[in-house]
Amino acid sequence: MISSAVGRSIQRNTFSPLLKNQSFVKPSQFFLKSSINSNNFNNFNYNSFSISKRFNSSDSSLNVLNKSSLPFTYSDGPVTLRFTPEHEWVAFHPDGTSFIGITKHASHAVGDITFVELPSIDTDAVKGEVLGSVESVKSANDVYFPVNGNVVDVNSPLEDDPSPVSTDAMGDGWLVKVDLVDLEGTQKDTELMTEEAYKNFLENEEH
Repeated sequence: MISSAVGRSIQRNTFSPLLKNQSFVKPSQFFLKSSINSNNFNNFNYNSFSISKRFNSSDSSLNVLNKSSLPFTYSDGPVTLRFTPEHEWVAFHPDGTSFIGITKHASHAVGDITFVELPSIDTDAVKGEVLGSVESVKSANDVYFPVNGNVVDVNSPLEDDPSPVSTDAMGDGWLVKVDLVDLEGTQKDTELMTEEAYKNFLENEEH
């Protein structure tokens, strides 16, 4: 599915805040770059436009699970929600099942998503490796596994209609379901952020 991006005149990016040879670019600026015409990017005035004008990322209710969606209702809980600096979310259930997607912050920043690339079922989930991508009109952005395990299901309807990733990124727009290798160890992973820590991360990112 990666090859489907070829010839569509899009720019492939990554949600990672560490941009090779562009360390001066803030993560929020990076998301904006995906939706700015490359001919005008170098002249873009970040002081006159902030990603926070598109949505209020300091709103504590922004990056929470949709409680009527499968990532929340899969079990009786409790559900543990964590975030990555690359703007993925992962929801852990007591049986070791986890759901993964991109945050509302990421989906809003990328814009209307037109294509989703998903891995195959039974793929090994290796933390830090690419699980797929989401594409908008002008960009393709890689998404990474935040945990180790095995892909037991994917949200295949997104391949025909990716709009839920834009409208309900932390609900019906989930990407993959993973059976974790080590639930307890993953829950203790200090590289994964709580909701409050991710909120603070976004606020620092915008300054």
